[in-house]
Amino acid sequence: MLFRSTICQGATVNLSATGSFSSYQWQENTGSGYTNVATGGTGSTLSVSNGGDYRVVATTSGGSTSTSCPITITANSLPIANLTIQPDNSICAGSTALITANSFGVSPFYYQWNVDGNPIYGANTSTYSATIGGDYTIKVTDANGCESTRSEEHTSELQSR
Repeated sequence: MLFRSTICQGATVNLSATGSFSSYQWQENTGSGYTNVATGGTGSTLSVSNGGDYRVVATTSGGSTSTSCPITITANSLPIANLTIQPDNSICAGSTALITANSFGVSPFYYQWNVDGNPIYGANTSTYSATIGGDYTIKVTDANGCESTRSEEHTSELQSR
């Protein structure tokens, strides 16, 4: 039986072995077979942040070994949002700037715009019409539930004149 788990890039999942064993050796499939995980691979728990196939070989105090079924960890990429602002020059107070997030990754995407670190109520599409000065950021969540935040300080400030 093959078990699967999905994480987002940069996240960690803990794999745990249970039972009455005296030693553990975690292994990762390198494509040409399983090799021992060198760092942190000898405890009952292994922290994994990279995708791959993992298993554990557990040994009893009497020397009997047991090998687990493999578990596949999939590390999904984070969505990417490139921000543009129109017009792209300084904006006078009272004017509007249209900020657009061009997103890449696994759609559909879910958006939340923020100004000066605070969520803007109802601003949950790929575009936002900014009417006040501030530092605008967007949090993009993809269909896998992976999130990234993007800010373009130098293009997202509305200038007072």
